[in-house]
Amino acid sequence: MSVVVLLDCAAVAIDGLRYRHHRNGGGLVAETAHVDDSAHVGLHAIVRGQAKVLGRARINGRACVDGTACVRDEAEINGEAAIMHRALVSGKAIVRDHAVVFEDAEVSGTAEVYGHAMVFGHALVTGNARLSGRASTSGNARIFEDASLMDEAEVGEAAVIGGGARIHGIEHVTAPLPLYADEQHE
Repeated sequence: MSVVVLLDCAAVAIDGLRYRHHRNGGGLVAETAHVDDSAHVGLHAIVRGQAKVLGRARINGRACVDGTACVRDEAEINGEAAIMHRALVSGKAIVRDHAVVFEDAEVSGTAEVYGHAMVFGHALVTGNARLSGRASTSGNARIFEDASLMDEAEVGEAAVIGGGARIHGIEHVTAPLPLYADEQHE
C-alpha cells in the first residue's frame, strides 16, 4: 500500500494537541515534535511531545516516540516499541516488538532491543549488543560489543558487560563487575 499525504496541516487533535500526517509514511506527528523530511513515520506510528526523529530514522508499526526522546541517524523503531522521556536511539540500532527505552537511556551502534526488553536509567546498549525476552538494563550499566541479555536477566547499577558475554535466565548483575567474551552466567 502506498500512502500519499495530501495536506501538510493539522489533521487531528488528541487531548487538545494538534497532529499532522508526516509526508514520508503518513504517521502522526504532534505540532510540538520535530521530524525531518528524510525520516519515515509509518501510517500507524506516532511522534508526541517534543520528541525528535532525525536523519533517515524509521518509526513503523504502532511504535511511539514521546517526551523529549530522540531517534536519529538510521535507527529503526518497529512493532509496538516505545522510546520515551529523554532517551536516545541512534546509529543503526533497532528497537522492536514491545521493547521500551526510557528515562536517559541510550541505544546506539547496531544494537538491538526486542521482545519485552527494557533499557532505562542512564544505561547504554551499544556496539552489536542484544537485549531480548524480558531482559532489562538500568542505572549506569553498559552493555556493548557482542554481549547479550536474554530471558529475564537484569543488569543495573554500574555493571559493565562486553565482549561475547551472555547473561540469561533470571541472573541479576549489579556490581561494577566487568564481564567479557566467553563468559556465560545463568
